[in-house]
Amino acid sequence: MKISFTKYAKMYVGFTQTVALALTLVSSLYLLICNLGQTPKAIAEQASTYVGYNEKALHGLCDQKADNYVGIALLLCAFAFELVNRRRESGERASLKGITAGVCFSMLLLFVSFPISNGLSKYFEAEAVKVLSAQSEADSSSH
Repeated sequence: MKISFTKYAKMYVGFTQTVALALTLVSSLYLLICNLGQTPKAIAEQASTYVGYNEKALHGLCDQKADNYVGIALLLCAFAFELVNRRRESGERASLKGITAGVCFSMLLLFVSFPISNGLSKYFEAEAVKVLSAQSEADSSSH
């Protein structure tokens, strides 16, 4: 039994185009957040010396790293959707249903990305604290 996708071709085109555009925008915003989040005060705190470590700077850097990972993943998803869309050689026009489905799917991915980014940030922060604790113990035992 052969399944024909011509019935859904217009919806498919609208869906893939919308998802690719939305993911490109969202991933770009995630990657920009990393750079825009660097205020002069945050930069000064990172450049300053501390006894031990600066907890705010550590948290900010871990947030930044997590947002980078999420942004890169979303950008790769957008690239994949664009690739799939470009492979279609038919001149099908996008349908409103496909565009609506693409917007809804992209928003779902965006809302799923926030807890993923938060979880990654907490993981990176815990790993960084382990490294700092080990350094602190090594420094205190050498004195």
